[in-house]
Amino acid sequence: LVLGLDPVHGAATLGLLALTSLAFTAIMQLLGALLAYDARHPREQLLGTLRAYLEQGRNKSAAAAAAHLSRPAFYERLARIGRILDVDLDSVEACLSLHVALLALDAVRTP
Repeated sequence: LVLGLDPVHGAATLGLLALTSLAFTAIMQLLGALLAYDARHPREQLLGTLRAYLEQGRNKSAAAAAAHLSRPAFYERLARIGRILDVDLDSVEACLSLHVALLALDAVRTP
């Protein structure tokens, strides 16, 4: 028995743990550098800037307003995020991957 569960539930639990591990690995590959940056610079919280950008459909003006930042400050943060992650934030594919990683991060952080 796994974790005191019957074989069916034990297998499901192991499967969920494996999926969580894979999700965590993917999240860290995509967002790890930004998470590390935010840990070193807690006042900036660039992950929130990235989240605003992606949640506003990559509309920089709307995202700047949602993040309560001036547009120049927001644009500078986006440029910094791009450098930290070594990604082109004008790329739809890159932003889709990052958005999925953010959603997965939220899912694994939620108890």
